[in-house]
Amino acid sequence: MLMQPWAMSERGRLELEGVLARSLRRAAAVAGEDDVAVMPLPEPQPVNPTVMRGNVAVINVTGVLTRTPGWQRAFGMPDHATLTELTDAVTAAAADDSVAATLLNIDSPGGTVPGTSELAEAIYAHRAVKPVWAHAANCMCSAAFWTGTQADRVYVGPVCDAVNLGVYGTLYDVSEMLKGMGVTAYIARSGKFKGIGAWGEPLTAEAKAEFTRLVEIKRDLFVDAVARGRGVPRDKVEAVADGRVLVGQQVVDAGMADDVMSFEATLALLSAGVGPGGRSAGPGGVAA
Repeated sequence: MLMQPWAMSERGRLELEGVLARSLRRAAAVAGEDDVAVMPLPEPQPVNPTVMRGNVAVINVTGVLTRTPGWQRAFGMPDHATLTELTDAVTAAAADDSVAATLLNIDSPGGTVPGTSELAEAIYAHRAVKPVWAHAANCMCSAAFWTGTQADRVYVGPVCDAVNLGVYGTLYDVSEMLKGMGVTAYIARSGKFKGIGAWGEPLTAEAKAEFTRLVEIKRDLFVDAVARGRGVPRDKVEAVADGRVLVGQQVVDAGMADDVMSFEATLALLSAGVGPGGRSAGPGGVAA
């Protein structure tokens, strides 16, 4: 999993590494210095990210985003919905006649590329049925930005970190370390690119280039999705597609959000547009 492409900010990576480091220290404390801990992982419990505020479904998009629960809940992040759960929540809100509109409440540094495109597609499809807006007070970076920009309208707080558009992956060359330990690896492969990055063999320039190619493909999909969601030319997105974090008004100035506004003000504006009786303004937003 750590080798797959991520769409996540530096802040998110550091947060995730901190969680993993704390978990390893706990395991070491339980096992003792010279033992290996085999710690049973708790059964992941489903998370419902949706809270109704009047006739508006508020869907909380929080924490490091991953497709399935697994390790991130076992390692101390039990309240964050997975990308799969978020996709299901968006689809359900779009189909629910009692929901007049949806507001994505985003506070996330991003996460894995797998699962992100599916959530983005669900949000974009929601637009054809009823209004879906996004708000981020604190953080909407990378994969979270990918998904948030698929909403009809996007609002950010004045100190919100956002954009951070890009994809990265990591390969580790541990061949010299293993060689020093007297370990030699043999990798049997059916094709020259099968198993690139396998531990024990040096990383060749060809392997690095192939891994970079895969990262660039997913980066291009990211750019295309943002351009479609924001309704702007691709070159406007390319101008911010270098991994930079923009803050508050900068996000608006770059055309990547519609305005700087608080969550409650955004909710009030959206609620006013759909009406107390569930009357929707239709795809896009506020009624005239």
